[in-house]
Amino acid sequence: AKDGKLYRSIQRFETNVLPRADGLVFVSEYMKRMLTERIPAISTVKSAVIPNFLPNPRPAEEHPPVSDLINIGTLEARKNQQYLLEIIAARRGLGSPLSLTIIGDGPDKQMLEDKAKALKITDLVHFAGFISNAAEQSTKHKACVHVATIENFPVTLIEAMARGLPLFAVPVGGIPELLGDGSYGLALPLNDPHDAARIIADAFNNQEWMSSAKLAAKARCLNKK
Repeated sequence: AKDGKLYRSIQRFETNVLPRADGLVFVSEYMKRMLTERIPAISTVKSAVIPNFLPNPRPAEEHPPVSDLINIGTLEARKNQQYLLEIIAARRGLGSPLSLTIIGDGPDKQMLEDKAKALKITDLVHFAGFISNAAEQSTKHKACVHVATIENFPVTLIEAMARGLPLFAVPVGGIPELLGDGSYGLALPLNDPHDAARIIADAFNNQEWMSSAKLAAKARCLNKK
């Protein structure tokens, strides 16, 4: 629990140990900034920011899309999948519905399934459950969507990019560093499902952007920058 006894003991341990390290490696500028603000003594320690990256995945077989959007992650509060359902419902209300595959399992599974029923979007949302090597499912979708409320530099998004999927994500933590200049990823608001639905739908309706975003996402991963 945040600010609980164990939480505070971990922070004390970090405060004691990290300034004595020979060097520190961060996977995002965000995490470097957060830790340096909390533990100013580490500012004198040699450090480098080396983002998470992946080997170039093997060429995928061509599949007709089974859904517009894919989301991969544990079904838990911080992953915020209930907001995804609100986005899907908002888009249906505006016309041109979007379909979504949610891959993962977790404590929020029943709540999310119940919410989908309450929003009358069960025909648009497929709960696929846990799937081993879930990233391989990315190529069966048009884009990846991620709305977690806290993140560092999620590998899930890198896996989608490596397979040529445009990104739609809430810009928390290190995610703005992944979204880049908007050529392959667009930021979504955290508390406005109608605006988020509009951003995604407008992008889907712009075939020129979708086509170029696929190439730009893959190129970003190959460059590992």
